[in-house]
Amino acid sequence: MRRSIVYLFCLFFSSWALGGVYFRLAEPNTLLPLSTKEILLGQPVSIVVSSDANEPWQGGLFIRGQGRLLSRITGRGKEPVLRHYPASCLPAAGPNARAMLWKDSCLQGFDFYTEVLNAKPGDWFVVDYEPLRAGRCTIGFYDYTTGDPNCWSAPVQVLEVENTPSRDFREDGVVNLADFAHFASFWLADGCSEPEWCAQTDLDADGFVGLGDLVLFSEHWLWGTPGWQPPAPLSEPNVLYQVVDGGGAEEITLAVGESVRLYIEKTTFEKDVCLLHLEAVISEPALGWIDNREYDPNEPQSSTAELLAEPRVCFFDYWGPGLTEPEGIVFYAVNFGPPIHDGPAASFVYTAAGAGDVRIELLDYSQIPSRRRGILIHQTEPVPMTLKTTSSSKTAAVSASAATATLEKSASATETSVLSEETVEILERIWEEDPQIRQVISEERWNQFIEQVKDENL
Repeated sequence: MRRSIVYLFCLFFSSWALGGVYFRLAEPNTLLPLSTKEILLGQPVSIVVSSDANEPWQGGLFIRGQGRLLSRITGRGKEPVLRHYPASCLPAAGPNARAMLWKDSCLQGFDFYTEVLNAKPGDWFVVDYEPLRAGRCTIGFYDYTTGDPNCWSAPVQVLEVENTPSRDFREDGVVNLADFAHFASFWLADGCSEPEWCAQTDLDADGFVGLGDLVLFSEHWLWGTPGWQPPAPLSEPNVLYQVVDGGGAEEITLAVGESVRLYIEKTTFEKDVCLLHLEAVISEPALGWIDNREYDPNEPQSSTAELLAEPRVCFFDYWGPGLTEPEGIVFYAVNFGPPIHDGPAASFVYTAAGAGDVRIELLDYSQIPSRRRGILIHQTEPVPMTLKTTSSSKTAAVSASAATATLEKSASATETSVLSEETVEILERIWEEDPQIRQVISEERWNQFIEQVKDENL
């Protein structure tokens, strides 16, 4: 899945220094910097040109070539006759500054001119970037004061932005359960193509509506509500994931043929985490193996993989063989409401198959920087096979609670006045069409969940 698994959801800083003059993507009303270069269709952003110097300056911002089909740059407060847009000139540029529209068969954008004597440090110019179609668009920044004879044709810096479909499928100004119902109605759809992309739900444009698109959708959950902000870029790890046994040990000894339940523990530091996408990888696949059968609290001795993350929207749970290599296991969990709690996020049973040292390491496919610690397993010569039970009480307590609360948590996560008979039909179709869900939840329990939805919301 292009973008998703590696997700999805990359963020980085939005200012690019050019000597004393620089530019940034900004929120149109406040002109505060934006931390992403993903621009939603139908949601213009602003580009602000600023300087920390008081010297006169001339330059421009332009979209060239085929990029003009994807986006356009617009000014503010156009004069009736001239190409000048006075409202795009901010006070620091001087009272006689100019923002001049220019477009021809090669480019579209603006030339900027500060006043010669009265320019001051600060924000000089503001224009608006309007995405027209999905795709990657390049904005060129030009500095005419460098003395380079090619300064009119060669940008001193380029900015690539990604125009992507809005998550506000219902076009009511907010991303909520109504939009989720629309998204879920295309869950696992394939053959998506331009220009519809399965009613815009194929957000990563890979032809398939799956986990990658869910990641992109969840990043804008509750967009449009008061105080919503896009995820901020993080340069330092914000979460720790570690593999431990039931007693919290990061180094254990097993006899060949012996099994042990291992846990992936989650600890966050500053930023909430609402999505987990982890893979446990065995360093020596010939020496051990991980099963991925669903945990069954009624038969704890025969059960294996389970997701313990709470709260979460359970019908997007996933575990299975590694997506990039089969010698491991992948866990996926997401929640659209409160953050996922710290503590056990998942567990699985590992069985030693040969003598030697094995490490089980973690890969993190989410976009939030994380620290990860694996577990070292010393495997001794074969002994009669026994099931290690040091962690069974913890497993039973945590897993039984997670299993009995799964559907209640899901019902709580979907409580809203916008639920309708159409949404119930979508839930019924999800279970029928998604084999991953049928591995996790029985038809009887899924129907019980749907009945809860009907009782509480219809």
